[in-house]
Amino acid sequence: MTAESLVRTTWLVAIIWWTQLSVFAQDEVIDSDAVNVVETWVEQSGNLADAAQYDSAVVLAEKAVRYAQNLDLLQREAEGYYALGYAYDLNGRLDEALLNYEHARQIYDRLDIKQEVATCMNSKGVAAYFMGDFELALKHYLETLSYVEKHDIRTVMANTLNNLGVIYRITSKNDEAISIYHKTLKLSKELQDTNMIATSYQNLGVAHNFKGLTDTALIYLDSALYVYGLAKDTFQMGHVYTAMGETYYLSESDYAQARKYLLQGAEYMKGESNQEELSKTFHLLGRIERDDHQYEKALQYFHDGLDMVSSTDRSDVLLTFYQDMEICYDQLGRYKEAHDYLQKYISLYKEIQSAERQQAIEELQTRYETEEKDKEIAMQKLQILEGNRQRNLLIGVLLAVLLTASFVFLLVRRKHQFDQELALQEKKLKEEKIKKLEQEKKIIAMDHMLEGEEKERKRIAKDLHDSLGSLLTSARIQLNRVAEDMGTLQKEVGWIKAQDIVSEAADEVRRISHDMMPEALVNLGLISAIEDLTASMSSNQDLLITTHFFDVDEGLLSGQQQSGVYRVIQELLQNTMKHASASELIVQLSQNDSSLDILVEDNGVGFNPESLTETSGIGLRNMESRVSYLDGEMHIQSNPGGPTIAEFSIPL
Repeated sequence: MTAESLVRTTWLVAIIWWTQLSVFAQDEVIDSDAVNVVETWVEQSGNLADAAQYDSAVVLAEKAVRYAQNLDLLQREAEGYYALGYAYDLNGRLDEALLNYEHARQIYDRLDIKQEVATCMNSKGVAAYFMGDFELALKHYLETLSYVEKHDIRTVMANTLNNLGVIYRITSKNDEAISIYHKTLKLSKELQDTNMIATSYQNLGVAHNFKGLTDTALIYLDSALYVYGLAKDTFQMGHVYTAMGETYYLSESDYAQARKYLLQGAEYMKGESNQEELSKTFHLLGRIERDDHQYEKALQYFHDGLDMVSSTDRSDVLLTFYQDMEICYDQLGRYKEAHDYLQKYISLYKEIQSAERQQAIEELQTRYETEEKDKEIAMQKLQILEGNRQRNLLIGVLLAVLLTASFVFLLVRRKHQFDQELALQEKKLKEEKIKKLEQEKKIIAMDHMLEGEEKERKRIAKDLHDSLGSLLTSARIQLNRVAEDMGTLQKEVGWIKAQDIVSEAADEVRRISHDMMPEALVNLGLISAIEDLTASMSSNQDLLITTHFFDVDEGLLSGQQQSGVYRVIQELLQNTMKHASASELIVQLSQNDSSLDILVEDNGVGFNPESLTETSGIGLRNMESRVSYLDGEMHIQSNPGGPTIAEFSIPL
């Protein structure tokens, strides 16, 4: 055993002894402060795991879990499981790490501590990543991302996005990785998370380097170096220097610049516990010297790097060292050493292959045993089923008899109910038929009444206009002729008054005739008749009436519908002029696919519809009857103080 190995072993024993001593000392205060004791064990477990004292970390974390379970301290139990998972994670026992992270997640989920649930989910993804199962890691990261977005856990979101980007990068999806890293960078700046900002810059640099964008990669790496420098994180600064050196080596083949940055990286990472990262730096330095034909110097770097990882289980890293060292020794003509490292390479490669084959065999054996067990269980179930078959058959016959009897009973009962419902429906149909016939009779009577009313209006209007109107016009003409023949009569007051009375009578006859059957409605249609009606009312009263027509096609309205609409509007306007004391009135007609809608609104004093008496409400009921006859609906809204809004709709 070398002196260095002896010192390292002595130091390890001392650490374990001191840890156990502190644990025993804490046992004395368990009763007084149990929660703090478990917290201390969990914290010490994490510290030991970080210091590569994995076995001691596992022992301490397991003790924390058991103690928390005994005292029913759920949250401390979850913390213990997470510490146990973390220790297994760093020790490379990743299946056990996944199991303990899941235990912790389930407890945190029961306690509804969402931040810790998300942390456990993300850690499962990290463990799967280091297992090399990128598909499983991607699954865990996406599930975590969905959870943190739903609950707005932004700190874990940044970490998860970063890990997701790593998966995309190593699976050659650099564009997706770069997009993810930009999101991580933006979120990290919002959270003012210095470490994550630097990590995002670093990952962007590495991703751009893989795309061959050297200048962009170096800019991002330089930004990461600056932020890590502010945080005084020397190990990560060394990691970034290594990445910059790798960029110059792989992209530019600039050995001088690559050496410069790699040596700076090695200097920063010396003394850190993570020797595996430092070994990568030495491996890159060795490859640069090998490519530059400096084989002795290359071997020195390879040996230093190999010492750092020789005790680990990173077979893939060891293979690269063995292969490169064999090449250097061969170039130097030192064929024995070259052969030794070639044998190490072959032996380790066979060991890996054998382990993979053994794992495959074990998986097949497990699957076979599972299938055999399933068959055995199936046979037992079959025997149980066979044993119960006779009993079930007897029970089935009895049930069938009961079900048949029940079915017959229900059928008879249902028939009786059906007969009753049928009789009731027939009664309702007869009543509805009688009601429908009565309604049809009312409609026919209303139809004849309105038709007779319109005919009578036309007849009276025609008689007034053609007979009495003509007589009055002739009388006025004769009076004018007499006045012309006898000039002195024109100055007589009685004569003048007689002429005015005859003229007024003629105008009144013409107005009454027009109201009863307007020529515009007969000759020009509904719109012209309404405009003529509102114009004549506006000219004789201190009332401003405005009309609006929207997409009204008179061709879709029958003569009976046009006449009915006109009569209702006429009645509404007359009521407004008589009772509302309004200064403004709006008449609006609009048409859609199925109906003609009419609105009449005034700014008058209004009224209370419920206060209408039998005699005062007859005009309103007449209008409603006319609208109902046209299969329409009418609504009038008003209150004392106004306004009054009348709306009715006629189906097309």
